[in-house]
Amino acid sequence: MSGSSQSMNGKIRIAIILSTYALRLAGQGVAFFLFARALGAENFGYIVAALAVLSPISPFVDMGAYSIVSRDIALGRDPLLVVDENLTTMLFTFPAGLLLAVIFAHIANPGTDLVVLLMIGIAYLSLSRTSLLLAAIQNTMNHRIPVIFIEAVSAALLVLLGIYGIIYGYTLFQWAFAYFIIGICILFLSLLMIRKYVGRFSLKHWPNVKRIKEGLTFSTGNSFQYVYTDIDKVVLLRFAT
Repeated sequence: MSGSSQSMNGKIRIAIILSTYALRLAGQGVAFFLFARALGAENFGYIVAALAVLSPISPFVDMGAYSIVSRDIALGRDPLLVVDENLTTMLFTFPAGLLLAVIFAHIANPGTDLVVLLMIGIAYLSLSRTSLLLAAIQNTMNHRIPVIFIEAVSAALLVLLGIYGIIYGYTLFQWAFAYFIIGICILFLSLLMIRKYVGRFSLKHWPNVKRIKEGLTFSTGNSFQYVYTDIDKVVLLRFAT
């Protein structure tokens, strides 16, 4: 391949990556603005507080998957093996992270609606952690999965949920349930794309001790960043009313 072709492919890849992030930010920005209008200050304050509780815990759900997947694929490891190992890790750390969020929320405010929090947590963690894993694969593989398509579907569904709320209205529980369904749908769509473009994963490649230690290192640093930026919003769980 000539130098000009490589340069053009590099520019196209960068454009796709930037477009994907821009679409994610735009979609979520518009959607959550609509959610705020549809739900009102009290209910939206509860959502912001719930996401603030989930944010510091979320890095431990994927255990540094973005950084580790990017590094291992770039170093020439079999992409399918790398993805399979990280998906297996997330399969077992996901429930633990969600349980930790519930415990922390209950301590912060004993009156927290745990069912609503669980639905928000499952949706948020499914959307945010899966998107990081997909971005890592996209950024390092020559044959990339269409992450921008998945982000477009996610953004469209969230915006439509916001528009529906403004037109017809919904309760916090109804919104959380719809948000939960969207999160699960995007998770399964992402897994189907990984299976199609990367290969049939088996979820049998257990991470070794070195992988766990590296994951904890990456996750701890990211978690403290979330704590620094979001800890003030946790008080909304107590003062939402």
